[in-house]
Amino acid sequence: MDTLLQDARTAARSLLQSPCFSITVVVTLAIAIGANTLVFSVVDGVLLGRLPFGAADRLVAITSTSERAGEGSTVVSAPDFTDWRTQVHRLDGLAAYALETANLTEASGPARVSAADVSANWFTLLGVPMQLGRGFATGEDAMTAPRVVIVSDAFWRSRLGADRSVTGRVIQLDGRPYTVIGVAPPRFTFPGRPDVWLPLVIPPELLAHRGDHFLAVIGRVASGATFAGARDELVTVTERLRSQYMDADAPWHYSLVPLGDQMVKDARTALLVLFAAVGCVLLIACANVANLVLVRTSGRASELGVRMALGAPRGRIVRQLVTESLLLALAGAAGGVALAVGGIHLLVAIRPGNLPRLDDVSLSWRVLLFTSVIATSAGVFFGLAPALAASAPDIIQSLKSGTRGLGHRRTGRMRSVLVVAENALAVILLVGAGLLTRSFLRLVTVDPGFRAEEVVRLSVSLPDNGYATWAKIAGLTQGVVGRLERLPGTAAAAAGYGVPFGQEGISQTVFTVAGRPPDPPEHRMSAILQIVTPDFFRTLRIPLRKGRAFTGGDRAGGHLVVVVNEALVRKYFPGEDPAGHSIAIPWGTAAGRDTVMGGEIIGVVGDTRTSDLTTPPDPVVYSAFDQQPANPITFIVRSAADPSTVLAAAKQAVAEADPLLPVYDARPFAASVLESASRPQLYAGVVGGFAVVALVLAVLGIYGVVAYSVRERRHELGIRMALGAREGQVIGLVVAQGVRLAAIGLAIGFSIALLGGRLLSSMLFGLSPEDLTTYEIVSVALMAVAAVASWVPARRAAAIDPVSAMRPE
Repeated sequence: MDTLLQDARTAARSLLQSPCFSITVVVTLAIAIGANTLVFSVVDGVLLGRLPFGAADRLVAITSTSERAGEGSTVVSAPDFTDWRTQVHRLDGLAAYALETANLTEASGPARVSAADVSANWFTLLGVPMQLGRGFATGEDAMTAPRVVIVSDAFWRSRLGADRSVTGRVIQLDGRPYTVIGVAPPRFTFPGRPDVWLPLVIPPELLAHRGDHFLAVIGRVASGATFAGARDELVTVTERLRSQYMDADAPWHYSLVPLGDQMVKDARTALLVLFAAVGCVLLIACANVANLVLVRTSGRASELGVRMALGAPRGRIVRQLVTESLLLALAGAAGGVALAVGGIHLLVAIRPGNLPRLDDVSLSWRVLLFTSVIATSAGVFFGLAPALAASAPDIIQSLKSGTRGLGHRRTGRMRSVLVVAENALAVILLVGAGLLTRSFLRLVTVDPGFRAEEVVRLSVSLPDNGYATWAKIAGLTQGVVGRLERLPGTAAAAAGYGVPFGQEGISQTVFTVAGRPPDPPEHRMSAILQIVTPDFFRTLRIPLRKGRAFTGGDRAGGHLVVVVNEALVRKYFPGEDPAGHSIAIPWGTAAGRDTVMGGEIIGVVGDTRTSDLTTPPDPVVYSAFDQQPANPITFIVRSAADPSTVLAAAKQAVAEADPLLPVYDARPFAASVLESASRPQLYAGVVGGFAVVALVLAVLGIYGVVAYSVRERRHELGIRMALGAREGQVIGLVVAQGVRLAAIGLAIGFSIALLGGRLLSSMLFGLSPEDLTTYEIVSVALMAVAAVASWVPARRAAAIDPVSAMRPE
C-alpha cells in the first residue's frame, strides 16, 4: 500500500509539472467519458432499468394487428376487453386506458390538461401507492359513480400549490366538478405523462360494438402461470370470440409483449446505435491520448533511462507510468460525471424526440459503475502501451548512442497504428452520421400534399355539457372562422376535425359503398376521416383534381356530400370515376350519437400525409363540417403576417366566442409537420456531433504523427534536399504519409461500416445503408482533411536547412 501511495504522489507531481499536457488529456477524456456516461444513463433508464412498478417482470401489454392498424398497434375494443377480463384466467387484473385531454377551469383562466382514463384497478395492478390520498376504488369507473380524479405530482405542485390537504378539493374539468382523491408519486407518469387520471367509464352502447377499437390494455401474468401460457390462452379466447362475432373481429389478431418492451420498442435500435457511436468516440479519444502520452514519454527518455540505470526494475517503471494514466483517467471521469449530470437534467427538461421513460433516467449505481469501469479501462488502454515502450531494455542503448527519444521507430509505428485506428472509427461514425443526415434531409423534403408555409393552427375541445348538440358546435365553429377571416392579412381561414399532423382527432374508420355487396371482414374498406369547413382545401392549398369542393350550401339538412382523395380512388375505385357513388361511415358509437356519416362523392383532391412524413398517403374521406360537426376542432389561418401576431389574434377570436375554452396546439403549421421528424433529426444531430468530434481527433492524430515523423526524419530530409530534392517533392513525401494513414483507416472503416450498416436500416428513410453518395462524401472529406493536417508539418519540413539538419548533434 505504501508503494502504491508513493507511486500516486510521484505521478501527481509529475503531472503537475506538465499542466498543458494534463489539462488537454483530462478535458479530452471528460468529454468522451461524459458523453458515454450520459448515453448509458439513457440506455440504462430506458432499456435496461426495471419498470418502477410492482411485479414489473410480470406486466404485459396486449398488442393488436390488422390490415388497417398495422403491426404492433395497441388498440382493442371495449367488448373484447370485458370478455378477456372474465375468460383469460392466466392474466390477472386486466386494465384498460385511453388518452385524452380536458379543459381545466380555474380562476387564472382556462387551461388544457392531458388526461388518462383508466380502469379502477389501474394503480393496484401497477402496484403504485399514492403520495397523498388513495387510488380508485372498485366501482368508481361505473356510469353512476361520483366523479373523482387523481392528479400527478407536477399538477399538484403547479396547479394546486402543493397543498397537502388537497384530498376532497373540487376541480372543474370540461365544465364538470371532480373531487381530488389522491396525488400520484413524483416519478409516476404512465401512461403518456398525464396531468390527471380519471376513471374509465365505458357507456353501455360501446359494449355492443366490437369493431370500435380505442382502448389500450395491460395486464399481469397470474402467479403460477407463464408468459407463453398466458399468450396462448389469450389467442385461444380471441379465436373463439372471432368465430362468435365474425363480422366485427375477423381482421384483428392479438398477442402479448412485456410491458417494458412495448413502451420502448420505437427507441431501442436508435439508442443502441447512439451507444455504439459514443463508444467509438471514447476509443478515438483514448487513442488520441495514447499518442500524447507516447510523445510525452518519448521526451522523458533520459529520466527513465537514468532510473533504470540506477536499478529501477521494469515493472516499477511500468507501474509508475500506468499510475499517471489512471490518475488522468479518474480526473477525466470526475469531469465526465459532472457533464453527464447536467446533460441528464437537460434531457429530462426538453425531452428530445419524445423518448420514452426519460423520467427514469438518472445517475444510478449501474451508471457510476459503468463510468468507473470505462475510466479504469481507458487509463490502462492509453497508458500501458507507452509504459511498455518506455521501459524497453534498449532505452539504455538509446541513451548511449545519443539518439533522440526512446526507440523512436517503435514509437512511430505504435503512433501510426493508433492513428489508423482513430481514422477507422471516425469513418464509421462519419458514415453513420452521413446516412442519418441524408435520410433526414430526404424526409423533410417530402411533399406533405399541402402548403404549410404562412399557415398557423390552434385547437379547442368543446365540453359535452356546453356543446351537447351539433347546432351549438357548428355555431361556435362558424363564429370563430368568421372572426378569423376578418383578421388583417388573412388570405383564408377554415376549421376541421382530424386536421393533419395534429395532437388528436386523426382516426381511421371503415366505410361501405352503396350498391356494392358487403366486403368480407378482413377486406373491409377503411379511410382516415376528416371533417372540414368549405375553405379547408383553399387554406392548405390542397389541389382539387376532379369535381368540386365543399361550399356554403353544403349545410345541415341538405344533401349529404363527401370529398375523397386520390389514394382512396386508386385503392377502392380503380379505373372508374367515383363521382356519384355514396359512402356510409358508422360514426354513432365513437361520438356517442346514433348516426351514420358519409354522403355522395362530389370531388377528388390531392393526397396528403396525415401524421407521419415516412408513411405514404392514406385513403381519406372528407365530410362537410356544417353537415356533420365533430369535436375537437382545429382552426387554421393562412396569412402573410407574423405568425405570433396571427396566433395572438386567433386566440382572442376564440376567447370572444367562448372565454372558458382553452386553446392548445397553437403554433405555425410548418412546425407541426417538422415535429413529426424530430426524432430522426435528434439522431442525425447527435451522431453527427459525435462524428465531428471523432474527425477532429483523427485529424489531430494525423497531424501529430506526421509532425513527429518530420522531427525524427530531419536528418534524412536534409540529405534529400542536399541531393537536389525540390520543395514540392519534400512536401509531397510528407503529405503522402498522412494521406496513406487516412487511406488505411478509410478502408478498414468502410469494411466495418458496410457490415454494421444494417443496424441503421430501420432508422433510414428512402436510403440504403450502402448509399454510394454517402461513402463518396466521407472519402473525399477524410482525405481532404488528412491532406490539410499533413500539409502544415510538410511546409515545416520543406523549410529545413540541409546544412544544419546534417550537422552532427
